[in-house]
Amino acid sequence: MKNRLPGSIGHPIFHRGNGGGEHLHSFYAAHHEEAYQYLMSDYDEEMLTWLQLFSQYDLYSKTDEELDIECLRPYYEELVREYLPQALNW
Repeated sequence: MKNRLPGSIGHPIFHRGNGGGEHLHSFYAAHHEEAYQYLMSDYDEEMLTWLQLFSQYDLYSKTDEELDIECLRPYYEELVREYLPQALNW
């Protein structure tokens, strides 16, 4: 999927894999354990703030609160319309 997110927010979410495809991740070891900092460029360190913000909402975030899907649906449908193309190539 092409990164259509605004500005730097796409950096912590997308990275290029060995095959050239983009993968979704938040690189837990870097933002939580402060690992790999000696390998980071200045830009990577700048993006670490976004990574830490994103990690609050990634797939591994848990909550006991039950979500009201019907209430949330319009909000997420609007985000999909704004940032994703009408047709996705799978």
